[in-house]
Amino acid sequence: MFACAQCNRGWKSDFLAVTPAHTDADPPRPGRVEQVLFLHPVDDDPAEHLVVEETGLFAPVTHQGSHTVDIVGLNRPSLVELRQDAFDHGVRCAVDAADPNGLASTDDLVRFLHPKHPFAAARRAGVTAGLARAMGTTDGVQAIVAGLIADAIHADPD
Repeated sequence: MFACAQCNRGWKSDFLAVTPAHTDADPPRPGRVEQVLFLHPVDDDPAEHLVVEETGLFAPVTHQGSHTVDIVGLNRPSLVELRQDAFDHGVRCAVDAADPNGLASTDDLVRFLHPKHPFAAARRAGVTAGLARAMGTTDGVQAIVAGLIADAIHADPD
């Protein structure tokens, strides 16, 4: 399982959670199906397993999400603070872009939402919350954000 150096050294180490768990009395055997309980950084879409709250905490919505948050320590204070900052920045950017007199533009939102930026999920959640606040409704906001992200994928992240 890929993990950043700090997560791997301080949290995950060489631990690999699987279900059903095996023990010395019940070792792995051919034909036994096991499911890894961590999110895979390439194969899994974190948005299907985790939601970023405005506080910066990851709220797991699946079993895999919960295990990943707990075992890798994704809600440790330093990460929560950085996610909260990214979320807040996303709210401000979205509200400003939605204001005809604001300084931010749709292009600014597209660059801000590029998935290669750190804390992309928190940025996306903040922009979603900011647009909903600016529009006074959540109707259509997910589609708008999805369109901005689609544009961001094809844009220069900087």
